[in-house]
Amino acid sequence: MTLTVLTKQNTVCGQGNTNSELSYRTTQAELIKTIFHELEILLSYQIRETIALRKQNLRRMKTGVTSK
Repeated sequence: MTLTVLTKQNTVCGQGNTNSELSYRTTQAELIKTIFHELEILLSYQIRETIALRKQNLRRMKTGVTSK
């Protein structure tokens, strides 16, 4: 999984909210949204893996097989 980070373009001081600044803020918002989406996916995989391991351990306990 890769994450592309977009960087701010140089702006001249005193210009206020230039198109570049507004574009940068939009880019930041999109980047934050993407990061949280990726975290959500990673957490869901981790939760599923944890549940699967717990189920596997329960089956081992029921059959008398000790876990490693």
